[in-house]
Amino acid sequence: MTQVFEQQLEDIQEIVPDFYIANATIHLDEHSPHMHIVGVPVKENCKTGLSRQVGKTSIFTKESLVVIQDKMRERCINEFNIIYGLDFKLKEKEKGKNRDITSYERKLFNERVKGLKQEISNLQDEVSDLEDNKESINKQITKLNKDKDDINDEIDKKKKLNNKIIIKSKNQLLDENKKLKEENEHLKSINYQTETRYNDLKERTDYLIYHLNKIIKKLPEFIQNLIDRLFNYNNINLNFFKQQYDPEVIKKREKSFKGFNLFNKKEIDKATKHINDEMDEYAEEFYETKKSKDDELER
Repeated sequence: MTQVFEQQLEDIQEIVPDFYIANATIHLDEHSPHMHIVGVPVKENCKTGLSRQVGKTSIFTKESLVVIQDKMRERCINEFNIIYGLDFKLKEKEKGKNRDITSYERKLFNERVKGLKQEISNLQDEVSDLEDNKESINKQITKLNKDKDDINDEIDKKKKLNNKIIIKSKNQLLDENKKLKEENEHLKSINYQTETRYNDLKERTDYLIYHLNKIIKKLPEFIQNLIDRLFNYNNINLNFFKQQYDPEVIKKREKSFKGFNLFNKKEIDKATKHINDEMDEYAEEFYETKKSKDDELER
């Protein structure tokens, strides 16, 4: 496009020779590449004033601008196609929108610009206020962030303290639980021993009661034998026996006089020996039975 624009500079100087170009700048940083031209239209042979003057209205008229635009459009597309090796066509020319601005319109424009400048100044003041507010808000945010950090630090400290308390309490509970378990096991052991001892004692008691019942069942027979031996076989009188051996009768008798024992001591010893022998037999039977049962339990 630089080559196209350079050729266009030559074309416009050829088409408008009275337009003296002072500066031309190519803009390639927008969607459509274009060129800005600064120049001075010069009018020669002026009858009043200077012979050479700026001749904008005489050189760039509505008619001349139409001719200049048509020629430049045609040369532009031709030079473009030559440079790029293409065969593009320009779209139909639209109605132009350029026109001269009157002094009244310029005055309105200047007033509008002045008003816009005032609005810009007001907006700048608002922006300045907003910047101040922003700075104040940033300070508040900074303070809030610091407060947040302080709160988080305090929360962390509380958490650590709580964790220590919880761990300590947990350890205490574990120790107490361990002690309770040990005590429970000890109590279980004692309970087992007590239960075993109780069962053993109960078994012994039942065993003794069983044999005592057997002995008690035979007591009437022992007593009858004793009575037979004492009273029937030896012809001993009951009153005489009471006087000799009944504590109450003896006590009454001793109050009145001291008697003497006419009872046959030999027969009493004989009867007593017989009863003792009977008791020994039952005791031997009892211990023999108990020993057999203990042996069975041990096996």
